[in-house]
Amino acid sequence: MISLIRLKRALSNVCLVSVFLSGVPLAEGAMGKVPNGVYFSAGYFTSLILKDDGTVWGTGSNVNYEFGDGTQTPASVYTQLDHLSGITMVASGNAYSLFLKDDKTVVGTGDNFSGQLGDGTLEFRITPVPVSGLTGVKAIAAYDASSYFIMENGTVWATGGNSTGQLGDGTTEDKSSPVQVQGVSNIERVSVGQAHALFLDKDGNVWATGFNTFGQLGDGTTDDRSIAAITQTGVKAISAGGYHSLFLMNDGTVTAVGRNNTGQLGNGEFASSGALMPVPGMTDVVAIDAGFGHSLFLKSDGTLWAVGSNIWGALGDGTNDDRATPFQLLSDVAAMEGGPYYTLILKNDGTVWACGSNYTDQLGVSTPDEVTTPVQVFSGLTLQGANQWAGIWDYAQDGVSVNTGGFLGWIDTSSPPWVYIYALGSYVYLPEEFVSESGSWMWLGK
Repeated sequence: MISLIRLKRALSNVCLVSVFLSGVPLAEGAMGKVPNGVYFSAGYFTSLILKDDGTVWGTGSNVNYEFGDGTQTPASVYTQLDHLSGITMVASGNAYSLFLKDDKTVVGTGDNFSGQLGDGTLEFRITPVPVSGLTGVKAIAAYDASSYFIMENGTVWATGGNSTGQLGDGTTEDKSSPVQVQGVSNIERVSVGQAHALFLDKDGNVWATGFNTFGQLGDGTTDDRSIAAITQTGVKAISAGGYHSLFLMNDGTVTAVGRNNTGQLGNGEFASSGALMPVPGMTDVVAIDAGFGHSLFLKSDGTLWAVGSNIWGALGDGTNDDRATPFQLLSDVAAMEGGPYYTLILKNDGTVWACGSNYTDQLGVSTPDEVTTPVQVFSGLTLQGANQWAGIWDYAQDGVSVNTGGFLGWIDTSSPPWVYIYALGSYVYLPEEFVSESGSWMWLGK
């Protein structure tokens, strides 16, 4: 795992800006999550893995040109997409893919029926095309047919499906070019559900927009929203599932809201709830992720807990029985992501494991159509050395301690005591007396 550096004392008059959104979790410490797309992205029919050298590997369906290689040739195991390089984040949606490049632009490929590729058209793309008009992008997110882009200035832009107002532009009309999400600023993380979106700002406020029939926006109503509104405070991580939402609170507990037909809220029941409810037993949680109908929780001891829909074996317990109470699935886990009826898991040794639906080989194994216990599907993800991910927990800005749980993105620690932060384009001086090793992720903070 990546070495975790924690400052022994606050750095006064230093402002370190966190830059990415939610998705893949941390293995140690109360920091929230590294973004979806940093290690892998679980799409509807295709899964993508991003290695630290900027190469992308894909498995599953390619019938809609999700791989962007100009063919419709699928893959039953993870195969390198040789035409892609210099990629810093991936996002796999419903039959399309987005790739954030190291020049902070975005390209997309595949299905474009709602304008989700953001190129100003509704045309299928068999090779990656640029998202129109966007530069200075620091993070991307995709789900179903809606795409979101966090900019360096903290604004969010979105394109694609908008039938319930999920793009947050005040309308319910699909968009083929990115539009700005209205009313939100200083956004650090975005998480996208089937037709709703959650935004987390630097102060721990959650903004929500889109479909709300099950109360998944967490605003206490069942009214859809086309303009984002604050629904919670004191939150350090967010995750939007199919029709439910998870929130990691500052104290390491989790609250959940929305649809609960398969027990995905983890409260021991199968009744949906429009009221925010704590997930019993989920304390010391450092990361959360919501699949379409299941939920995943990573605790500070590296144990992974799961609950909810298990129709295709996404919970990995060897059965197809839904669960309404979280149970421990694995240990020594570094990251996870819940896809539509399947789960991807990164362990501390750099191996990727998967379980659940596999009918398009999206798990990275050629057979069978469902896998009910986790199997290894990939290895060699680098979690140590230079070009690693760093986060901020507590830091000092003008002498005031700020609790962010945010992330810096890629850093290079090969020339201590100087740490190069790519997102800032500069070095930060960290003398030895300021740092101590603890756990397995790099923190900057007291």
